[in-house]
Amino acid sequence: MKQYSTLIMILLLASVPFQQTVAAQQATFHVVDLEELRTCLAARNEARSENVKEVQRLLRHTVVQKHLGRLLDLEQIAKAVPTLDEETLRQLAGWSREVNNQFRGGLGKGAQIAIGVGVVVAVVLIVMAIRCRGGCSLGRPLGN
Repeated sequence: MKQYSTLIMILLLASVPFQQTVAAQQATFHVVDLEELRTCLAARNEARSENVKEVQRLLRHTVVQKHLGRLLDLEQIAKAVPTLDEETLRQLAGWSREVNNQFRGGLGKGAQIAIGVGVVVAVVLIVMAIRCRGGCSLGRPLGN
């Protein structure tokens, strides 16, 4: 009996370095390279940040502020933009980019207003739809 317990103790002591080696290998093994993952996440965050800035730039444009600022709280809508999901934000940023480019290109005032109103209305409707998924009244402010 004493021989068996001695043999088991020797086997346990001999297996400790093997267990440490396996644990070290598992700790350094990743399915995806961490640096690659960081790079991918940084690129995604940068793209999302640019999309948010593009939509907010449209909301702060003087033509939009002048014509829609009286009707809507554009600052509150601009604050809600970062809460949009990726696909919605990407789509709104594309529309906003087009409108911002047209504003810079010097379209006539009527066309600027029509395009700006269309995009801002789309932004407002999408933000309201996302915010009101659980049910809300139209009279309640977006931030609540």
